Amino acid sequence: MVHVSDSLRFYHHGDTRLFSGMKLIAELRKPSVGAVGVALTGERCTSSPELEKC
Repeated sequence: MVHVSDSLRFYHHGDTRLFSGMKLIAELRKPSVGAVGVALTGERCTSSPELEKC
């Protein structure tokens, strides 16, 4: 979460999949802008060097 100003709070979830805790983040931190990574259907993206595809 990056708190730029009172009206701009940016949240980027990184390479974490969607999870129920994001609801809590939204309630507590109230991001005004969010970024979510999206992979093409059928693509498998990973940060593991052995399995890296994307």
